[in-house]
Amino acid sequence: MNRITLGLLLLGFLIFGGCAMYEPVEIVPDHIRNVRVVPVRNQTSQIGISTDMTEQIEEEFIREGRLRVTDSRDADSALYTTVVRYNKIPVSYDENFIVEEYQLSMVVELVFVDNIKELRLWEEKRKDHRGGIEASVIYNVSHDRGYTETEEEARQRLIKEIARRILQRTIYGWE
Repeated sequence: MNRITLGLLLLGFLIFGGCAMYEPVEIVPDHIRNVRVVPVRNQTSQIGISTDMTEQIEEEFIREGRLRVTDSRDADSALYTTVVRYNKIPVSYDENFIVEEYQLSMVVELVFVDNIKELRLWEEKRKDHRGGIEASVIYNVSHDRGYTETEEEARQRLIKEIARRILQRTIYGWE
């Protein structure tokens, strides 16, 4: 067998073998079977974002299925979420300095509590422009560029992305 063939075989093993070896590990303790998604607190001026965020987070947990969502204050665990930042900034302009695209960004802080053992399992807090869970989306408002999107449509995409990251952080420990 020549060196090139051997190298390709080794490369293939590393690529395909490496992918098969990674398995996400759940970090939620075994005694936690359900979660109460506490209504999201909103520290921004965006009206309605709390309700939309709460509903989307619940949908993500229901879809994933690891933890049953409950409204009970006796839930095994509780997830506290606070929207601490929501920004809309222009990112591109046409030749007449009319905005073509905006970027929406959001930062949330989280606390996940084990109600059975009465302890805080983890938290994601924002400090000095770091921490928390952050995401952004860009949306097009220029009819000259084809597909356009409203801020509300882009905001819903952003909320879904943040909710997905919250679920991943809660279940697997990473965004």
